[in-house]
Amino acid sequence: WKGGEVFRAGIWLLNSTQESVSGNVRVTLKIGENELLLLEWNGATAPANTNTEGAQVCCTLPNTDAGEMRLCLESSDGRSSEYRLLYRPNNTVKKTVTLNM
Repeated sequence: WKGGEVFRAGIWLLNSTQESVSGNVRVTLKIGENELLLLEWNGATAPANTNTEGAQVCCTLPNTDAGEMRLCLESSDGRSSEYRLLYRPNNTVKKTVTLNM
């Protein structure tokens, strides 16, 4: 991933237990010193041995010198997940073209 790109991710509540689970999930994207709140999913539920599709999150990535970004899903019951993804700043230099007449 690079700064300036649009990041999208589908959020799911995965339940591989024999009991129904429910709670609140906070989704953030951490890039260097930046922390972007992407979603607060209140009342998320999944019956036993099923997965529940949540919302899709989307944001434009900031242009920083971080080497990675972390998608963090923090649940109210302590069952949290974190995904580390490679991240680079967008070093594309825009060149101005001039015409001599």
